[in-house]
Amino acid sequence: MTGPIATKPPLTVWIAAVMAAVALLLALGNLHRTPWLATSAYRSERFNLRRLREVAPDALHIVALGTSKTMYAMDFDDAFAARIASSGRRVVFHRLTASDPEFGDMRPALAAIAQRPPKVLLVESELLLFDRSDRALLDVMLK
Repeated sequence: MTGPIATKPPLTVWIAAVMAAVALLLALGNLHRTPWLATSAYRSERFNLRRLREVAPDALHIVALGTSKTMYAMDFDDAFAARIASSGRRVVFHRLTASDPEFGDMRPALAAIAQRPPKVLLVESELLLFDRSDRALLDVMLK
């Protein structure tokens, strides 16, 4: 009796293996961008807080703090400011948003706002009213 004959895997297996390896490398190379693994430096960088320091003192400065709902539901900063500026006063509008944040995730933004407070601060109510942690969801489901 002879043993089984060794055969090479088909070409599709090799292609699938290479594609899986590339996808895994891309995923591992971008882990720092995921919100739950991002460093605090990256989190504060994503708010682009430098914009808050570049506001002219005579401008009406409006800041909106919120989640992705605020990000996608409102016009871009310049378009929003242009609509309000019809009164003749210069308006500067900034959105400071994060995707699915807890209120604590907004600390860097709140610290920057406290250093140079805007004339108007809009806060999305979801940041203040809802505990969106897994524990809160489980409590609701069990009741």
